[in-house]
Amino acid sequence: MLSVATKGESTCLSRKSGYCALSHPCDYYNAYGLWDYDFKIQFHTGSDNNYLRVPLATFAANYEQEDGICAIFVEYLQDTEKNGESIQLGSMFFQSIYAQYTLAGVSSVNVDLYVNHFALASTYLGNAELDTGATVFNTPVAHVTPADMGSSNGQPVFTATIAGITDINPYFLLDFTSAHTIVWDINCKTTGIGIYPAGDCSEQPTKM
Repeated sequence: MLSVATKGESTCLSRKSGYCALSHPCDYYNAYGLWDYDFKIQFHTGSDNNYLRVPLATFAANYEQEDGICAIFVEYLQDTEKNGESIQLGSMFFQSIYAQYTLAGVSSVNVDLYVNHFALASTYLGNAELDTGATVFNTPVAHVTPADMGSSNGQPVFTATIAGITDINPYFLLDFTSAHTIVWDINCKTTGIGIYPAGDCSEQPTKM
């Protein structure tokens, strides 16, 4: 999701104590709506149905070790490792939330959570029920229409046209784990290499 929200700019370390590094300082992403995202956290206490809404920006900071670019300190959770069996909330969480501990007997502790006075504006603690909005996945924005299948250089190919895009700078995510997936711009031209002549990418897509 972070990759989509940042238009592919995030690089996340898939290891313990990892984080996600972006390409610019944190303020740069204000205009892109990245900090409108948040985490919803609910504890099953059995006594209420309260939940926390913690903004993603709570865990973001310009990181000196990454030359001052924005880093999001949300650790990678691996389901095969012990650190992936639970969520651990660190010091950045307690910039927006504070906890009051009360001893209850010899070995029992009650914890009450509150929103800090200087927490980010969208930080929330309560049980408000919001109406479900319309899903964006039902909105007919982009349609991919494939033409008849063909072959080129031994690979199956087809021409696809995409219509209905309103963004003047559209971007696409390409899954490099799939087999034989090649995408090129309508004005793409191949470079002449060795015995292969320069030409239209659609004519020789495997010789780019």
